Amino acid sequence: MTIRALGAGETQAISRLILDAMGRSLAADYTPAELLIMKRSFSPEGLVKKLEGADAFVAVAADGEPAGIGARIPHESRDATSRLRALFVAPEHHRHGVGSALVRAVEERARTAGDINIRLASTRTAVPFYRRLGYVVTEQPPQPPPTYLQMGKHLLATIRPELPADAQEISEVILDAFEDGTNEVRLVDRLRREVSPFVSMVAVVHGRVVGHVALSPAATPNGCFVLGPLAIRSAEQRTLLGTALCRAGIAASGCQGARIVCLFGCPQFYARLGFVPAAQLGFAHRGSAPPALMVATPDGEAPRDVAGGPLQFHPAFDDV
Repeated sequence: MTIRALGAGETQAISRLILDAMGRSLAADYTPAELLIMKRSFSPEGLVKKLEGADAFVAVAADGEPAGIGARIPHESRDATSRLRALFVAPEHHRHGVGSALVRAVEERARTAGDINIRLASTRTAVPFYRRLGYVVTEQPPQPPPTYLQMGKHLLATIRPELPADAQEISEVILDAFEDGTNEVRLVDRLRREVSPFVSMVAVVHGRVVGHVALSPAATPNGCFVLGPLAIRSAEQRTLLGTALCRAGIAASGCQGARIVCLFGCPQFYARLGFVPAAQLGFAHRGSAPPALMVATPDGEAPRDVAGGPLQFHPAFDDV
């Protein structure tokens, strides 16, 4: 398989590939009427418009026929951000690494252009594929879900569990992120010592810890984890790191037995991650349920069939 730039005069063939891929791959997730509307954007004329100003790449099979397409274009309204557009693979080449290779080519071109983030509009069908490559859903979709879901990725960051050697840098990140993060540093140190399991994830860029999130078991109810604190170095804020860290931490808490996750936080931000006001489900903390008290499941959905009740955090939170 070879990845090369899209050549002049290939638009017709690539349009046919995309339309065939849409018809054969998306039918399980879209109605015929939805597919008809979607396909209009990928006619030869529509594809030319979509790829205007783009760096487009074609995957070419051993027989010389195109196997896939992917493109990078500068984001129209966000600095240091690319868009990944028109990623499609011919169905007969699925599960052969073609899509991943095209994404890597697009990401490398975005890095070469100096971009930090990459965003895309994914079909419902492709969301699991992009998640495997490190992309996160950046806006919680309504029900029923929209035609495309917004996803994104920080191009330079690695997200992984905390290591013992990270403790000092984590403290520095927290102090940088909060106006006075002393109490938050003490909180994380105490949770690290006193709770088990303790979920602690870091974002690393160029070998430096730039973000951190902690999740710890609540005292009550059983199976509830508390998310917080979340800290991103000020220079790295608004770069998708917070979203990616939360997604990774919440998923890790699910592996540790979490059935629900609760937090105090910005409703606008956490609603994108599937959190809903705790009051809607009958949850409260110390007898009250302000809008900032929110809950979700590790799958990023609003909890269902839950009894509600009091949320009691670990005593370490009393000093924050």
